This record gives sequence, structure tokens and C-alpha cells, in this order.
Amino acid sequence: MIHYSEETNWSERLSSYLIRWRWMLAILGIAIAAVAIPVAAELDFDRRVESLFPVDDPDLLAYQRLQQIFGGKSVVLLVYHDPTLASRDGIQRNRQITKTIGEISGVADVLSVSRLSDAMDRLRPSFTDSGVPNLFRENDAVARGFASLFDNYTHSSDRTRAAVVILLDGDAKEETLNGIRRLRDRLESGHLTFQPQTDDTVRDPTRNGGANCFEAVLVGESVMISDALHLLKRDGSRLAGLTVVLLSLVLLITVGDLRLVLLAGLCVGWAVKVTQALLVILGWQLSIASAVLTAIVTVIMVTSVLHLGVPYRRFRKRGVSHAESAAKAIRAIATPILWTGLTDAAGFAALAISTLAPISQFGWMVAISVCAGLIALCLFLGLCLAQPLLTPSWFTRLDSCSFALPMIRRGMNAYDQYRNQTQKALRRTVVRLVSFSVNRRLVMGGVMLCMLGLALVGVPRLESEKSFLNNFQSTSTISKSYQTVEQHFGGAGVWDVMLDAPLHLTEEYLQQVRELEERLRQIDVNGARLTKVLSIADAEWVVRQSRFAALLPVEPRLTFMSVALPGFFDALLSQPVDGQRYLRLMLRSRENLEPSQKDALIREVRRVVTDHRETEIADSSVIKKPFGQVTGYYLLLSRLIDQVLRDQWRCLMGSVVIVGLLLCLFFRSVPLALVSLVPNVLPIVTVLAWCGLSGERLNMGAAMIAAVSIGISIDGSVHLLYQYQRRRRLLKSGVMVAMQLSAGRIGLPVTLATLALVMGFGVLSASEFVPTATFGFLIAVTLSLGTLANLTLLPALLRFVDRD
Repeated sequence: MIHYSEETNWSERLSSYLIRWRWMLAILGIAIAAVAIPVAAELDFDRRVESLFPVDDPDLLAYQRLQQIFGGKSVVLLVYHDPTLASRDGIQRNRQITKTIGEISGVADVLSVSRLSDAMDRLRPSFTDSGVPNLFRENDAVARGFASLFDNYTHSSDRTRAAVVILLDGDAKEETLNGIRRLRDRLESGHLTFQPQTDDTVRDPTRNGGANCFEAVLVGESVMISDALHLLKRDGSRLAGLTVVLLSLVLLITVGDLRLVLLAGLCVGWAVKVTQALLVILGWQLSIASAVLTAIVTVIMVTSVLHLGVPYRRFRKRGVSHAESAAKAIRAIATPILWTGLTDAAGFAALAISTLAPISQFGWMVAISVCAGLIALCLFLGLCLAQPLLTPSWFTRLDSCSFALPMIRRGMNAYDQYRNQTQKALRRTVVRLVSFSVNRRLVMGGVMLCMLGLALVGVPRLESEKSFLNNFQSTSTISKSYQTVEQHFGGAGVWDVMLDAPLHLTEEYLQQVRELEERLRQIDVNGARLTKVLSIADAEWVVRQSRFAALLPVEPRLTFMSVALPGFFDALLSQPVDGQRYLRLMLRSRENLEPSQKDALIREVRRVVTDHRETEIADSSVIKKPFGQVTGYYLLLSRLIDQVLRDQWRCLMGSVVIVGLLLCLFFRSVPLALVSLVPNVLPIVTVLAWCGLSGERLNMGAAMIAAVSIGISIDGSVHLLYQYQRRRRLLKSGVMVAMQLSAGRIGLPVTLATLALVMGFGVLSASEFVPTATFGFLIAVTLSLGTLANLTLLPALLRFVDRD
């Protein structure tokens, strides 16, 4: 049991200090906020997917090595529809687009159909004007080879769509993508001016109003991550705003005092800005996991102010002064608010055991925010609640409901009467629900066992989402863009095989590479296959079809390609690194494969590459390292949710242990601590089990609900058990009476707060970013079940562990 003499002593001293020094504390809080706000403005998002993997993950290490060797350039595709692409005017338009993109800051190089056509002009110059670009001459074997080689890469097979392959610098910023987006918009709107090469420009009747309007889309991993972060920031701001508004309404409905709304707003704003400033100082960044930071802080702080406001308004209605009411409320509720804050902070801090840096940092962010919120409560509580001069005379009259105008007074009285009746009805409902649960504890035990059985059956069936593209609604711009690429270019999933290569490439080595490529092209796993395999060996073989080039050794042919297509050449063949070179195979496959198909395809590609053994090459040296390594964004994104889900269970267990230890210290009772954990953990595993049984694939949002839910829902259990213990100890009440009194006091604010949270998180289900929508829906369901469990399962369990 809690020692109430110790509790009373420290809470009395705290209330005395907060009331006596309220002006000094408020000035200190404002000064700290003035310093923190400009620092917090420098906080930015971490846009790297690599940060969501452990630093020693084999796939991540392979990808980082690929980036290091080949320059760390990311690929973006600008795809546009041009039915006259295979004409000289089509090539001229592509040339102008390519030049415009190349001038954007942050663009390292560009590969396009016009660049290929220019290279073909140098390799196979034409002395007659046939009206057809050299690249698309059907009577030239070299031209046909080049066009076929880059089919579904720089142009579609039907030659009505062009894909401008844009290589971005490793340190390219968001401004680079915005510049490319503006070019895409100009291309679609017809504001991009082209100079035709001939006078017989063919007009496409399907364009929007003219020959210079082109349907254009932008795709690439950088684009997906950028769009995802944009949606997350927007949804995070929307959730924070809705949560503040809805919980403020709960405060007004429950206690009817605007000072409490002001206090909650100050605490939330101060805590968030101070936390963001500390993150800047620590060198941390926001990530995909931390978009809901403000909303979570709002939930915790408004709930604390709500519990504080109930006794404050009770004393004010009895005619007690502002300062004395604030002091008595602090003495009555300071202990549970402190311990709920500590358990919240500890629950989220348990995420620090995650091997993923963003998840670990998110846990620390929330823990710091909760502690900052408790400090803010101490800084501003006295001024907001104990200072009658804080409001003008009309606000004081509003607070005491003594108005000069009888009509306004009657309206306020009617509102108070309606509010009191509604609150009494809700309290009676909560008390009846608790009484029903205690009297039928065996039924509640059966319900709990059913939920546990459901969890045991459903959780093992959980399946993670493998396609990052499915994180967007099918009607979103990015999803439609990828559907276009999937339909006309054979697939939008880009990945790589990095091969060890000798310092000087030989025909024998290149032949080995082509044999490996052919084996990769023949892979077919339940309909899943590679739609494109491309390497420098293919380009060298096409160049060799020229009679003149066939007489030259391999190195001069490669030199020609390095001059004609420098960006393409450097992206596929590295410079010597520690006496070793590397050759890159670019793979493409469909993004919208089933998870089982995608996993099977990746395994089969790895098997084929591994089976390609060490080979003797012409200069009698042997490649002793494994011949190839499969890597790329495609692999990382397919395993992203697996990493988060695996860490979720570890973090959930850590959170349960840490919160359980704190509850043992608070209640000084192991049974009560264990009982308080059950109604908070069981709804989480039940919701996840439902996902498994319904076939719902877990995305980023679903994989994070455990960590977030237990940190939010534990507050109700702490307040309820604190009131229960207090009545058992001071009033000598039995279990049933103590639970009824506690539920009557705590059940109403807990229920109203949960209702506001469900509404706030539920709004996110309309988000274009599917993880946000999933997170909003599942967290709303979990919090609803958690509150219901606190009012039913918790009283029933107390009846088992505590006797009269």
C-alpha cells in the first residue's frame, strides 16, 4: 500500500512552492520557451530509409557498399507520353527536356533516349536523311540492338513513352526533387517550350489542348520517401491540431473552465518546443516513426490537466478561493500525475532497446517530452489556476456565473444543469459497468481467456507488407505514377547485383556476365520474374556488332561508351578500388507482387548469383571473393516492416517489464502491478491477432501500435488503482465499494478522454498514406478496448487478488 503520510508531506510542500512562486516560475518558463523556439525551428526529418535498419544488417551493409563504390547516386525516372517519340522532333523534345533536367542543382547525370541517339550518331553516322533517328533505324543491326537493349529503360517497347533516367547526387536535397517536379508540371501544362527540328510535327489529339502538353509522372525511391514524409508531416500536424481541439472540448465539457484549457495548451506547446530544441542540440532528426510526437504529448498532458481540473472545480464550487483550490487539487492529485508521467516516460523509453535508430530515438523523444510536460505543469499551473487577476472582470463573472444580463445567466445555468445531469448519467453507467464486472468476475475471466486464445491463434499468422508502394492509397498521385511505369515499362522495382570484376575486363569475363544475366532472365517463380536485366556487358556486345568496333579489343570499346554515355558507364562499372573493380547488374521487377512471390523471387535471384562460381579468367587470375552480391532499395524496402515488427515485440516486452517495476514501486504491491498491466497489454495483442486472422498485412503504422498504446492507456489504470487504494486505506471500504467510488471519480474523465482520442486518431483513417490511416484506425480500436478493459477486466481481476 502507498504510505499516505509521505505522499501528503511532499505534495503539500509542492503545492506551497507552486502557489507562492507562481510568477517567478511562469517568467522562467517563458524565458526558456523564448530560447527554445528558434532552436526548435532548425529540426528536420531524416529522409534515409537506411536509418530504419540495424547498423550491422547484412542487406544494409551490402547496399551501403554499393553506394560507396558507385558514388551513392539515387535514381529518379521522369516518364512522359509522346506518341511521336521515335521521330526526329520527338528526339529533339527529349533532348531539350534532358538538358533542362541536367541544369537542376543536385542532378549528377541524365540518361535518356536522346543521349542514346546522339551516341548512335557518333558510332554509326548516317549520310542520308531518312526522317528517322539513327537509334530507331530498323535496317541497322547495331541500332536495333541498342534500341532493344534500352527497351523499358529509356523508352517503352511501343516507343510512345520516354523515361528520363535522372541520377541524383548522394547529398541532393529536397530542392532538387522540387525542381524536377516543377519541370514535370510545366511539361503537363504545356508551359515548356520546344523548338521543333522539322516542320511536320505530328499533333497528338489526346493531349490536353495542344502539341506541347504531355502526360508526365515522376517515380523513384527518393520520390516515394519524399512524398511519404510530406504526408506524415501533414498528418502529424492534422492529428496534433485535432487532438488539441477535441481534448480541449473534453476539458470544457468535464470541468467547464477555460483556465484549464489555457494550462493544457501552454504545457503542450512548451513541452514540444523544448523537446525539439533538445533534439537539435543532440543532433537528432525526426523520422517516419516520430510524426505523432505532438499528438502523444497532447494526450498525456491534457489527460493530466483533466484529472487535476476535476478536484479544482469541485473546490471552486464550494466557494474556496482560486489559490486554495489549486493548492488542494495539487495535494489531492499530484502523486498519481507524477507516477503516470513516470510510467509513460518509462514505457516509451523502453523503445531505446530497439536496434533501429529512429524507433529508439522516438522512445527517448516521447520520454523527454513527458518529463518536459511535467516541468511545464509546475511552471504554469500556479499562474493559470491560482491567480484571479489573470483574467479581466468579465471573465471572473463568467467563472462565477453571475451575469448582469438575465438571459445569459439563464443560458449558462441551463448549460451547467445539462452538463451536470449528463455527467451523473455517465458516472452511473460507469459504476454499473464496474459492479457488473466485479459480480461476474468468472465471466470476465472467461472473456480474458478467449482474448488470450485469440491472440495465440492470430499473432503467428501476421504477415508484413512487402511493397512500399502499397503504403499509398491507390488513388494517390504517387501510386498512379507507379502504376503507369508498371504497365508500360514492365515494373518499377529497381535492385542490383554487384559483381567482382578484374582490373582489365576481358571478353571471357564479359561472356560469364552475359551467361549469368541469361540465367537471371529465365527465373520464373509462380509468375514472378525479372522484367529487365542490364549491364555493361550487354552494351559492349551491341557495340561489337559494328564491323569497325568488332576489330578493336574490349578496352577501346569500353572507352567509347565511357565517352558517349559517361553517367551510364560510371553507374555500371566502378573505378578501381584497392586493386579491385566492380561491375553492376541493374535488375527490374514488378513492385506490386504478392509478399510470398517477392520473397521467393529474391531468394531465387540470390541462389542463381551464388551458384555462379569462381571462374578462371584470361589473365590467369582467380576471383576469390563471392562472385556477386544482391542488394538495392528493392530488398531494403521489402524487409522494412519485418524489422519494425521484430523490434516491436522486443520493445513491448521491455516496456511491460519497466512499467511493471515502476508500478510495483508506486503501489508497493506486486499483484496490483501485474493486474494493472493485463488490461493494457491484452487489447494490443488482441488487435494484432485480429489483423493476423483477417489477413491484414502489417505496415509501418500497424507495427508501431504496441509501443504507442501501452504508453497512453496505462494512465487510466494508474489513476483508477490509486483512487481504489486510497479508499481501501482511508475509508476502510470493501473491494466492491472502493471500486465503485473510484470508478465514479475517475471513470468519467477517462471515458471522455478516450472518446476524444478515438475521434482524433480516427480522422487519420482518411489519410492518403496507408500506414497513417492504419495507425489511426488500430490505435483508436486499441484505446477503446483498453478503456473498456480498465472498467471491466481490471475490477474483476482486483476481486481475485484483493479480498475484503
